[in-house]
Amino acid sequence: MLDWHHLRDTKTSYINHFAFATIISLRLILTSLLLIIHAVVPVFKIPKALSISGTSDYLFDRDFEIREKVLGIDPIRKKHTDV
Repeated sequence: MLDWHHLRDTKTSYINHFAFATIISLRLILTSLLLIIHAVVPVFKIPKALSISGTSDYLFDRDFEIREKVLGIDPIRKKHTDV
């Protein structure tokens, strides 16, 4: 579904959104490739930052930053804060 108000709703520019989404996508591609290598060669150790838990932590942190800074929402309390 197309959300024509996504950039406005997230209070971001096209360039910032593009950069953010591209960085997330490239990191996920890299993590996926490393997991495929690990599947074929189990002795290949994946760096902690690019492991499943490291990637999950990274995504959670980015989501927290967006909700807190861009949207003005306290993710813990799920309510708007004065920014």
